[in-house]
Amino acid sequence: QKSGRINVSFGNNLEIKVRSRKDTVTGMKKVKVIENLNFSGSYDLARDSLKMSYLRVTGRTTLWKNFSIQYASVWDPYALDSAGRQTNKYEWTVDRRLFRLDNTTWRLSLNYRIGDKEINKMKKKVPQDVSEEEMIEIENNPDDFVDWDIPWSLNVRYTFAYTSKIDYINFIRLPEKQIVQTLGLSGQLNITPKWKFTFTTGWDFTNKGLSYTSVSIYRDLHCWEMRFNWIPIGPQQSWNFAINVKASILQDMKLNRKKDFRDI
Repeated sequence: QKSGRINVSFGNNLEIKVRSRKDTVTGMKKVKVIENLNFSGSYDLARDSLKMSYLRVTGRTTLWKNFSIQYASVWDPYALDSAGRQTNKYEWTVDRRLFRLDNTTWRLSLNYRIGDKEINKMKKKVPQDVSEEEMIEIENNPDDFVDWDIPWSLNVRYTFAYTSKIDYINFIRLPEKQIVQTLGLSGQLNITPKWKFTFTTGWDFTNKGLSYTSVSIYRDLHCWEMRFNWIPIGPQQSWNFAINVKASILQDMKLNRKKDFRDI
């Protein structure tokens, strides 16, 4: 059996220079327009027909540090018949174009993080009229109070995906377009120096309901540690509770209780 294939791929990025008042040396700064643009394809010497593969194009860029754009497309060098099947004729021969767009996907993502800087702006000052008894109570039971000086973060992620392709059903050309939107939230909160709370959730605009959701609670017990993980909805719903020794040499000293979707 003969085999022989030539693979071709190349990538590039695009940057421009704009004026910057902050740069006192050159007065210019570089701005990325396209972080990564890739083209790939192949040519099979051993095949008797349809030797050229699809041309795949991918690209990615980030704007304003929080907004990213991802692009992917597949281009066909061959013309199609009435049933939507590839023929051995190039698109250039039939329609005077090098490639025909087969499908494309655009993905727009917006990420925003609230962290320490935002916390310092939002946290309130401790009232000056706190009684001595109340201060003693806070000092003796710190785990019962929330310390806003301990870092916490919240991440907001919005994704918009657009896909377009052509289907052929009963010799009829049917353009198909699909839009998927998702909103995701994730974050963590150190309620006290030894309590940590993390969560992940989101909203599915297509199914109009919550997407994958999980909640985790961690407790530092000095030489021991406790973890509780809970997935309340969906096909993966489950919970897991564990107490174990921190030292890896004593990793078998633990208590573990769990229940997954097969038991619920």
